[in-house]
Amino acid sequence: MANKKKKEKTGSLLSIIYLILFVIILSSFLSLIGIEGNKTSIVNGSLESSLITVRNILSLDGITYLFSNAINHFRNFEALILLMVAMIGIGVGETSGLFKHLFEPLKNIKFSIITFLIVFISIISSFFGEVGYVFLIPIVAIMYKYINKNPLIGIITVFTGITLGYASGLTFSYNDYILGTMTQMSANVEVDPSYIFNGWSSIYVLIATTLIMSYFISFVIRKNIVPKMKLTYKNDNIDELVTDKKALLYSFITFILCLAFIIYMIIPSLPKSGLLLSDENGIYLVKLMSNNAPFRISLVFIITLLLMITGYVYGTMTKNFKDTHEFGESLSANFNNLGYAFVLIFFVSQLIGIIEWTNVGEVIACKLIDFIASTSISGILLIVSLFIITIIIGLFIPSTITKWNLLSPMIVPLFMQSNITPDFTQFVFRVADAIGKSFTFAFPYFIIMYAFFSKYSKTGEEKSLLEVYKFILPSLFIITGIWLLVIVGWYIIGLPLGNGVYPTL
Repeated sequence: MANKKKKEKTGSLLSIIYLILFVIILSSFLSLIGIEGNKTSIVNGSLESSLITVRNILSLDGITYLFSNAINHFRNFEALILLMVAMIGIGVGETSGLFKHLFEPLKNIKFSIITFLIVFISIISSFFGEVGYVFLIPIVAIMYKYINKNPLIGIITVFTGITLGYASGLTFSYNDYILGTMTQMSANVEVDPSYIFNGWSSIYVLIATTLIMSYFISFVIRKNIVPKMKLTYKNDNIDELVTDKKALLYSFITFILCLAFIIYMIIPSLPKSGLLLSDENGIYLVKLMSNNAPFRISLVFIITLLLMITGYVYGTMTKNFKDTHEFGESLSANFNNLGYAFVLIFFVSQLIGIIEWTNVGEVIACKLIDFIASTSISGILLIVSLFIITIIIGLFIPSTITKWNLLSPMIVPLFMQSNITPDFTQFVFRVADAIGKSFTFAFPYFIIMYAFFSKYSKTGEEKSLLEVYKFILPSLFIITGIWLLVIVGWYIIGLPLGNGVYPTL
């Protein structure tokens, strides 16, 4: 078992190191042969082009950058910080017995229903950004353990649901709003100065695809992932945690009171309320979820605090926490078997930093954009082309905003000239952007998913990072195909995206 675990860890680290070496060699080669791209931006209401060149990381400047920023890359890896904070609250929820009380009754629910609900919740959690990854992945793994189902399946289900369903939701998100402002500028600058983006313009397609993809993603997982793994799970670490209905009631009351206080803090125009809202001008969504909004900045801490308080109440009443010392130990209980993930995250942070400094991703993106713009394709071929190049660009640039900043000034006018609305263009991009993230190691939450996969792997189930990637790859391809069919079908039929907004002009 020790040799198997050691081999798994070595293989995972080597996978990241090989990718780093690949990017280093690629950047050096492209720099030496003089590959460059023209980046189109919107400046003061007009299009401006600037030259981007690939920088050689093996140059004097590159080596200086690499050594000078290695620690900063790791320090600025936001996903790691969010995970560490989230694990504090989750540890209290589990060791208090609260999660056991909540999840064990779910044993009687059909697995197909549970899978669908987990995917559905994962998709709608995208409203809160990446928070779903750091909370849902570990909590669902714990839930699967208590219902005697393989936690590894739960981990893959959540990751697939959040990532491949990121373009859907029951309402538009702050990301949609930011992308929409960029879409509007791109539409105004050359084609239609009167176009105004409306967040609700795609509400029909958002809700419809949430339901459609919840069904198909859960179906693919049950038919393609589950048969490759043991569905039933025997918990080797039987706990002696006490469950009590009275403790659950008091925990629930505590939760409601805390939640009511938080909700009051995000309601504007009431006495002493709105403290968690930003003072930026704009719609309520901006005040709630902008990068400067206290609510968004503190959301992981807020959820962790809720779990700590309610877990403490439950654990104290059931005597699962006999004293404050045991409560203190619970704060770090869920960090077990996650240490090696921090090593991988360190190297992934270097990979991301090298890609950004070398401009490899941006130059490749510019070349692909120029290629589409130089062709005379339209309609379905144009949609499929955007879909494919967005996925390719996503392998190097996981950031949604960065990609759309590169694509929108050229792509939105090009699609409008082909009689395709900016709203539908943005939706196609959002879907492909989400899919691209699921395929790349440069996406931070892919490593977070793998960390929990390793944490809950039993003897004989251990897999390296590359093995996990190969394991889920067929399912990713199938779901990608389903998404493409949905997009093309929506375009051909001409279904409305929202009230009065259609795929075509």
